[in-house]
Amino acid sequence: MIPDVAQLPQACIDVYSANQCVAITDVAAAEVSKNRGDVVGIVIVPDAPPDGATLGGAWPIHVRAAFRDGTTHDVRMCGGLSLDPACSADPHLSPRSVMGGYTDVPCGAEPADAPADCPTPFPSPEAEVVAESSPLVVDDLSIPIDRAGRYEVPVGRGSLPNGILGDASFAFADAWPDDVALRDGTAFLEVRSLEPDGKPFDNYYMHGWRPGVERFEAVLLFDVLWFQPGADLTIQNVVVR
Repeated sequence: MIPDVAQLPQACIDVYSANQCVAITDVAAAEVSKNRGDVVGIVIVPDAPPDGATLGGAWPIHVRAAFRDGTTHDVRMCGGLSLDPACSADPHLSPRSVMGGYTDVPCGAEPADAPADCPTPFPSPEAEVVAESSPLVVDDLSIPIDRAGRYEVPVGRGSLPNGILGDASFAFADAWPDDVALRDGTAFLEVRSLEPDGKPFDNYYMHGWRPGVERFEAVLLFDVLWFQPGADLTIQNVVVR
Protein backbone atom coordinates (compact mmCIF):
# COMPACT_ATOMS: atom_id res chain seq x y z
CA MET A 1 0.00 0.00 0.00
CA ILE A 2 1.29 3.45 -0.88
CA PRO A 3 1.41 5.59 2.29
CA ASP A 4 -0.74 8.70 2.45
CA VAL A 5 1.76 11.54 2.21
CA ALA A 6 -0.58 13.77 4.21
CA GLN A 7 -0.17 11.40 7.16
CA LEU A 8 3.64 11.38 7.11
CA PRO A 9 5.80 13.68 9.28
CA GLN A 10 6.97 16.78 7.45
CA ALA A 11 10.08 18.87 7.95
CA CYS A 12 9.19 21.87 10.10
CA ILE A 13 10.44 24.31 7.47
CA ASP A 14 7.92 22.85 4.99
CA VAL A 15 5.07 23.72 7.34
CA TYR A 16 6.05 26.83 9.26
CA SER A 17 8.27 29.89 8.84
CA ALA A 18 12.01 29.60 9.48
CA ASN A 19 11.85 31.74 12.62
CA GLN A 20 8.89 29.80 13.98
CA CYS A 21 10.78 26.55 13.45
CA VAL A 22 13.70 27.95 15.45
CA ALA A 23 11.30 28.78 18.29
CA ILE A 24 9.72 25.32 18.05
CA THR A 25 13.20 23.77 18.20
CA ASP A 26 14.03 25.71 21.38
CA VAL A 27 10.86 24.56 23.12
CA ALA A 28 11.26 20.91 22.12
CA ALA A 29 14.93 20.79 23.14
CA ALA A 30 14.34 22.53 26.49
CA GLU A 31 11.80 19.84 27.41
CA VAL A 32 14.67 17.37 27.76
CA SER A 33 17.30 19.82 29.05
CA LYS A 34 18.93 20.23 25.65
CA ASN A 35 19.26 23.22 23.32
CA ARG A 36 19.04 23.92 19.60
CA GLY A 37 22.73 23.04 19.19
CA ASP A 38 21.86 19.45 20.14
CA VAL A 39 19.11 19.16 17.51
CA VAL A 40 19.70 17.59 14.10
CA GLY A 41 16.11 17.57 12.87
CA ILE A 42 12.60 18.80 13.66
CA VAL A 43 9.51 17.32 12.02
CA ILE A 44 5.81 18.01 12.41
CA VAL A 45 3.73 14.89 12.96
CA PRO A 46 0.16 14.98 11.56
CA ASP A 47 -2.17 15.03 14.55
CA ALA A 48 -5.63 16.26 13.63
CA PRO A 49 -8.22 16.76 16.37
CA PRO A 50 -10.63 13.86 16.74
CA ASP A 51 -14.05 14.11 15.20
CA GLY A 52 -16.43 16.02 17.41
CA ALA A 53 -13.70 17.77 19.40
CA THR A 54 -14.62 21.25 20.62
CA LEU A 55 -11.61 23.55 20.59
CA GLY A 56 -11.05 26.47 22.94
CA GLY A 57 -8.22 27.68 20.75
CA ALA A 58 -5.64 26.09 18.48
CA TRP A 59 -5.09 22.34 18.38
CA PRO A 60 -1.57 21.50 19.67
CA ILE A 61 1.32 21.09 17.23
CA HIS A 62 2.86 17.61 17.47
CA VAL A 63 6.64 18.01 17.18
CA ARG A 64 9.33 15.32 16.97
CA ALA A 65 12.91 16.39 17.66
CA ALA A 66 15.93 14.27 16.75
CA PHE A 67 19.17 14.86 18.65
CA ARG A 68 22.85 14.34 17.93
CA ASP A 69 23.04 11.57 20.53
CA GLY A 70 20.56 9.48 18.51
CA THR A 71 17.55 10.08 20.77
CA THR A 72 14.23 11.59 19.78
CA HIS A 73 11.59 13.44 21.75
CA ASP A 74 7.92 14.02 20.94
CA VAL A 75 6.15 17.04 22.39
CA ARG A 76 2.88 18.85 21.79
CA MET A 77 2.88 22.63 22.03
CA CYS A 78 0.81 25.71 21.20
CA GLY A 79 -2.51 24.28 22.30
CA GLY A 80 -5.29 26.65 23.33
CA LEU A 81 -4.46 30.36 23.25
CA SER A 82 -0.69 30.14 23.79
CA LEU A 83 1.36 33.29 23.20
CA ASP A 84 4.69 31.47 23.09
CA PRO A 85 6.91 32.53 20.16
CA ALA A 86 6.77 28.95 18.90
CA CYS A 87 3.11 29.52 18.16
CA SER A 88 3.56 32.53 15.88
CA ALA A 89 4.57 32.73 12.23
CA ASP A 90 6.44 35.93 13.13
CA PRO A 91 7.92 35.23 16.59
CA HIS A 92 9.42 38.00 18.68
CA LEU A 93 10.70 38.53 22.19
CA SER A 94 8.15 39.91 24.63
CA PRO A 95 9.12 42.53 27.25
CA ARG A 96 7.10 42.13 30.42
CA SER A 97 6.80 43.85 33.77
CA VAL A 98 4.53 44.02 36.78
CA MET A 99 2.45 46.67 34.98
CA GLY A 100 0.56 43.87 33.23
CA GLY A 101 -1.63 43.42 36.31
CA TYR A 102 -0.39 46.10 38.68
CA THR A 103 -3.67 48.03 38.89
CA ASP A 104 -5.95 44.99 39.11
CA VAL A 105 -8.38 45.53 41.96
CA PRO A 106 -8.02 42.74 44.56
CA CYS A 107 -11.60 42.45 45.72
CA GLY A 108 -14.17 39.74 46.04
CA ALA A 109 -17.10 38.62 48.09
CA GLU A 110 -18.54 35.54 49.78
CA PRO A 111 -21.21 34.64 48.92
CA ALA A 112 -20.88 35.56 45.29
CA ASP A 113 -23.95 37.85 45.26
CA ALA A 114 -22.81 39.95 48.24
CA PRO A 115 -21.38 43.47 47.63
CA ALA A 116 -17.67 43.29 46.88
CA ASP A 117 -15.31 44.94 49.35
CA CYS A 118 -13.11 46.79 46.87
CA PRO A 119 -10.44 49.36 47.76
CA THR A 120 -10.52 52.85 46.30
CA PRO A 121 -7.58 54.47 44.53
CA PHE A 122 -5.04 56.35 46.63
CA PRO A 123 -4.62 60.13 46.41
CA SER A 124 -2.48 61.34 43.54
CA PRO A 125 1.23 61.69 44.36
CA GLU A 126 1.94 64.95 46.19
CA ALA A 127 3.46 67.61 43.94
CA GLU A 128 6.36 68.32 46.29
CA VAL A 129 7.15 64.62 46.57
CA VAL A 130 7.03 64.19 42.80
CA ALA A 131 9.68 66.92 42.59
CA GLU A 132 11.87 64.98 45.04
CA SER A 133 11.50 61.62 43.26
CA SER A 134 14.06 60.21 40.84
CA PRO A 135 12.62 58.21 37.92
CA LEU A 136 14.87 55.64 36.29
CA VAL A 137 15.51 56.19 32.58
CA VAL A 138 18.02 54.05 30.66
CA ASP A 139 18.42 54.61 26.92
CA ASP A 140 20.07 51.24 26.30
CA LEU A 141 21.79 48.46 28.21
CA SER A 142 23.80 45.66 26.60
CA ILE A 143 24.04 42.45 28.64
CA PRO A 144 26.81 39.98 27.72
CA ILE A 145 25.53 36.41 27.51
CA ASP A 146 28.19 33.88 28.54
CA ARG A 147 26.18 30.97 29.95
CA ALA A 148 22.80 29.30 29.81
CA GLY A 149 20.44 29.59 32.75
CA ARG A 150 18.87 32.22 34.95
CA TYR A 151 20.00 35.87 34.85
CA GLU A 152 19.21 38.68 37.30
CA VAL A 153 20.69 41.89 35.91
CA PRO A 154 20.52 45.16 37.88
CA VAL A 155 19.28 47.91 35.57
CA GLY A 156 19.37 50.90 37.91
CA ARG A 157 17.91 52.64 40.93
CA GLY A 158 15.55 55.51 41.56
CA SER A 159 12.70 56.63 43.80
CA LEU A 160 8.93 56.85 43.43
CA PRO A 161 6.63 59.57 44.78
CA ASN A 162 4.55 58.23 47.67
CA GLY A 163 5.52 54.70 46.64
CA ILE A 164 3.22 54.77 43.62
CA LEU A 165 4.52 53.04 40.51
CA GLY A 166 3.20 54.63 37.34
CA ASP A 167 5.28 52.88 34.69
CA ALA A 168 7.81 50.05 34.37
CA SER A 169 8.63 49.33 30.76
CA PHE A 170 11.39 48.54 28.30
CA ALA A 171 11.94 47.27 24.77
CA PHE A 172 14.30 44.83 23.08
CA ALA A 173 16.75 46.36 20.62
CA ASP A 174 16.40 43.23 18.46
CA ALA A 175 12.93 41.73 18.45
CA TRP A 176 14.20 38.27 17.44
CA PRO A 177 17.99 37.88 17.85
CA ASP A 178 19.72 35.00 16.09
CA ASP A 179 22.46 34.50 18.69
CA VAL A 180 20.49 33.98 21.91
CA ALA A 181 17.25 32.21 22.87
CA LEU A 182 15.19 33.06 25.95
CA ARG A 183 12.80 30.72 27.69
CA ASP A 184 9.23 31.59 26.64
CA GLY A 185 10.75 34.42 24.56
CA THR A 186 10.41 36.82 27.49
CA ALA A 187 12.30 38.95 29.99
CA PHE A 188 10.68 40.51 33.04
CA LEU A 189 11.48 43.93 34.50
CA GLU A 190 11.05 43.61 38.27
CA VAL A 191 10.88 46.61 40.61
CA ARG A 192 12.13 45.96 44.15
CA SER A 193 11.70 48.29 47.11
CA LEU A 194 14.91 49.34 48.86
CA GLU A 195 13.09 50.53 51.99
CA PRO A 196 13.35 48.38 55.17
CA ASP A 197 9.55 48.22 55.36
CA GLY A 198 8.97 48.24 51.61
CA LYS A 199 6.33 45.93 50.19
CA PRO A 200 6.57 44.12 46.83
CA PHE A 201 5.58 46.12 43.77
CA ASP A 202 3.16 43.46 42.58
CA ASN A 203 -0.13 45.32 43.02
CA TYR A 204 -0.97 49.00 43.43
CA TYR A 205 -3.57 48.42 46.14
CA MET A 206 -1.63 45.82 48.11
CA HIS A 207 1.60 47.81 48.01
CA GLY A 208 -0.07 50.93 49.34
CA TRP A 209 0.63 54.65 49.59
CA ARG A 210 3.47 55.97 51.75
CA PRO A 211 4.69 59.44 52.76
CA GLY A 212 7.70 60.79 50.90
CA VAL A 213 9.60 58.86 48.27
CA GLU A 214 10.24 55.13 48.10
CA ARG A 215 13.61 54.01 46.82
CA PHE A 216 13.68 51.10 44.39
CA GLU A 217 15.95 48.96 42.26
CA ALA A 218 14.95 47.66 38.82
CA VAL A 219 16.20 44.19 37.87
CA LEU A 220 15.84 42.37 34.55
CA LEU A 221 15.02 38.65 34.91
CA PHE A 222 15.33 36.12 32.09
CA ASP A 223 16.39 32.55 31.39
CA VAL A 224 18.80 31.77 28.53
CA LEU A 225 18.19 28.47 26.73
CA TRP A 226 20.94 28.78 24.11
CA PHE A 227 23.51 31.31 22.94
CA GLN A 228 26.41 31.76 20.58
CA PRO A 229 29.81 32.88 21.95
CA GLY A 230 29.99 36.65 22.01
CA ALA A 231 26.21 37.10 22.16
CA ASP A 232 24.60 39.91 24.06
CA LEU A 233 21.03 40.93 24.86
CA THR A 234 20.34 44.62 24.49
CA ILE A 235 17.35 46.39 26.00
CA GLN A 236 16.40 50.01 25.46
CA ASN A 237 13.93 52.72 26.48
CA VAL A 238 13.82 51.55 30.09
CA VAL A 239 11.48 53.68 32.19
CA VAL A 240 10.51 53.18 35.84
CA ARG A 241 8.64 56.04 37.46
